[in-house]
Amino acid sequence: WELHCHGGTAAVNRILSDLLKAGVAGLDPAASCALIAGAPLSIHDRIAVAVRQTLALCRTRQAAAWILRQLDGRLIEPLMQLDAANPAIRSEAHSALHRHDAFMKLLLRPARVGLFGPPNAGKSSLLNALCVLTLTIVSPIAGTTRDPVEAETQAGGRVLCITDTAGLHDSPGSLLEAAGIQRTRELVRDCDAACILVPADQPLPHPPFVVEPFLSCPVRILIRSRCDLAASVASCEPLFTREIRVSTVTGVGLV
Repeated sequence: WELHCHGGTAAVNRILSDLLKAGVAGLDPAASCALIAGAPLSIHDRIAVAVRQTLALCRTRQAAAWILRQLDGRLIEPLMQLDAANPAIRSEAHSALHRHDAFMKLLLRPARVGLFGPPNAGKSSLLNALCVLTLTIVSPIAGTTRDPVEAETQAGGRVLCITDTAGLHDSPGSLLEAAGIQRTRELVRDCDAACILVPADQPLPHPPFVVEPFLSCPVRILIRSRCDLAASVASCEPLFTREIRVSTVTGVGLV
């Protein structure tokens, strides 16, 4: 967050005072000057500067809260161990910091979620419901969605980038629809989570679509859509890490 203060120094000082009383951590002016001048900073000051810079990238309160926790001293020991004489200790410190850096990157960027499935499985309806907006055209005509449609929303303190894709099937009605299906298969590789929609009133394909592409996703969720129309039988398909029943009509599974 950036605060733009209009007025004299009295107004600015009052705002700073209120922020400090509310628990906002202030950066030592000497540390800021040292950073600008290129002078070496203490480990505490380096962490404080990094936290302040990273906060500007946070898009949710939860992400900001996680970033602020880095001020509790958890990074001091591994940073100090980078100069240890024992190579094993240095290696462990590098590994710990690498894991921490990877987690921070995942926290700051939107999680990529793809909606996949056969035509008319309810992918566009689900995207519209999750974003509480009419972003894609919903139609009973197969092949309505050909180009991927992306939208961002928030859930559980994370920003989600959700992509609605062309329906997967083996008999495209045109070259354009075939190109859309091919693009859908390529998008699987870029997803953190693949949501495979199969209407509850329809049996699961065997195997579900093409198994191989979805195995590259760390999270694979089977969504039994239109569950207000029929009761679905639980799947034992090992391809999926979780199964959810959803209805965009009744709201089941959306909250």
